[in-house]
Amino acid sequence: MRNLNLLGTAVIGLVIGLWEVAARWGPLADLDALPSPGEIVAAFGELLSDGSLIPAVVHTLWIALLAAVVAISAGTVLGLLLGASSAFRLVTQSSFDVLRTIPAVSIMPVLLLLLGPEPRTEIIAGSIAATWPMLVNAADGVRSVHPRLAEVGQVFGFSRTRVAVRLTLPAVVPNLLVGARLAVVTALLATLLAEMIIVPTGLGWALISAQNAIQMAQMWVVVVVCGWIGWLLSIALTQIARNLQPGGAR
Repeated sequence: MRNLNLLGTAVIGLVIGLWEVAARWGPLADLDALPSPGEIVAAFGELLSDGSLIPAVVHTLWIALLAAVVAISAGTVLGLLLGASSAFRLVTQSSFDVLRTIPAVSIMPVLLLLLGPEPRTEIIAGSIAATWPMLVNAADGVRSVHPRLAEVGQVFGFSRTRVAVRLTLPAVVPNLLVGARLAVVTALLATLLAEMIIVPTGLGWALISAQNAIQMAQMWVVVVVCGWIGWLLSIALTQIARNLQPGGAR
């Protein structure tokens, strides 16, 4: 309770109250695409009661987390190699720079043609999109390590492998944590896009279905739920990053 921002909470409540009044009796009353908060809450109860919301949330979260795990693993390995090995960087960096400029949504139709509308297609699409922030942060982290660390390792007689594990890797941890946070959020966004475009399931498909059926209150429920998921993931990832950083809370 001591960390609760009372003024900020009051402002949010005021905005919702004004939205309710404006949507029912004010200038927003004629906008069919913007239901009142009361109608959105009622639609939320309907989606819960018919059992369609929870499976969609579970599916989207599961696919997004799997894609994030793949992206974090691949991005970490490739990023560390890119930052540590000049030969690997010379051969691959130009290709990585070109590939990461390609929007993830543009490769989804190709994945649909090659793999079909399956969960693995979602995972691949999400992991491709989420690999790049992990790779960039890992490579930048390695390149930003001070050369004195290698000199310290030489003084103590460490091998190159031991220098990398005992000295370089701990110095790169903050960059890896930032990359992991970005990768998880990117995987979630890419998963939602994949569900809208190529795989008819999850929250992304629920959003498109409600829009096509002109069920605007249900559409806004899905939008709000997606916002809650992103917010809760951000809080969880921030806390995990604080705990894992050197000197962080235990």
